Amino acid sequence: TLPIDERCEGKKRFCLEVRGNSMNKEFKPGSWVVCVEFDVFNDEVEDGAVYVVDHKLHGETDSTLKELRIREDGKAYLWPNSDDPAHQQPLEMKGPEDTEISIRSKVVGAYYIR
Repeated sequence: TLPIDERCEGKKRFCLEVRGNSMNKEFKPGSWVVCVEFDVFNDEVEDGAVYVVDHKLHGETDSTLKELRIREDGKAYLWPNSDDPAHQQPLEMKGPEDTEISIRSKVVGAYYIR
């Protein structure tokens, strides 16, 4: 049974298995994250929350977990939380023209692998 709280009310809930290490300090590969659907028109983004995002670059799409951080000037960035040198740079929500980033769902819980 997935947890139910105010973040889940009336929304589709599902789990995803974590693969890869772009967020391995927080979610080890093989762990499961509990997600709720994200409605881009009605849901507000939350600074510090973790989201499942689609990152499309040069026609290729990658789904990934990232922490949203909003700067004082209002610019939003999606940050990895990893000890892998390949995953240290943030994705800017409004990146270059050949990049498309969209939020698919919000992470509201996790089942961790020890």
